[in-house]
Amino acid sequence: MLDDYFSFEIDKDGNLCGLPLLLEKYIPNLEGLPIYMLRLATEVEWNKEQECFQTFCRETARFFSLPPNSNKSENEERTEWEWMMEHVLFSSFRSSFLPPSHFAEDSTVLQLANLPDLYKVFERC
Repeated sequence: MLDDYFSFEIDKDGNLCGLPLLLEKYIPNLEGLPIYMLRLATEVEWNKEQECFQTFCRETARFFSLPPNSNKSENEERTEWEWMMEHVLFSSFRSSFLPPSHFAEDSTVLQLANLPDLYKVFERC
């Protein structure tokens, strides 16, 4: 089930062979992998299907949202984080995020600016 639904693969010897791929080019902080595995064993409700999906997804989200590597300098962390935000997260939002139409009507999602109009404004300067 884990391999079919989440691409989470453990071989017959108990070795971890594959993690879920949530976003292409995004690699979670692997320092948190031991805690992730421990929490999967202790926090996921394996006996009830719906709760299993919810708790597995919750723990996977927690693992993928861990802060950057603490062994790097603050400047290196910031640069890596900025690159990840700009090139991975924002680009995936742009290509994959399809909000329901009522989000535009009830102001859940607002367009603040668009690039062509910004270029026009700054060309005048």
